[in-house]
Order: sequence, then C-alpha cells, then structure tokens
Amino acid sequence: MSGAFAASVAGADTEAEVLRMATAFVAGVSLQRAVSAHGPLPEGTLRTLVAIPADEKPRG
Repeated sequence: MSGAFAASVAGADTEAEVLRMATAFVAGVSLQRAVSAHGPLPEGTLRTLVAIPADEKPRG
C-alpha cells in the first residue's frame, strides 16, 4: 500500500497465522473525536470515503 495519503508500512508478516502489518504513526483527529465535535459526517463525505481506494484515503 502506498500513496500520498497512506501511512508508510514499517513492517508486515504475511506468512503468520494472523496477518500483521505495522505502519508509521500519523497524527490526526480520530473519527470518534471528529464526530463528537462536529456531528455525523454528511452522506456525500461518507460515500466519498468508501469509494476511495485504501491507498488514497487521507488519514487523520
């Protein structure tokens, strides 16, 4: 996974029984905090977020 809005992958174990991936820390507001402070996200924003491939989603 890579892209302008994706955290860099620090390590991964794709051979383990439970797949694991570690990424760099990205400072930002959690979804819970954003919703608590500003209310539910508008429908258009939600549709945009689910439509963007994971490697292009903004973090934070």
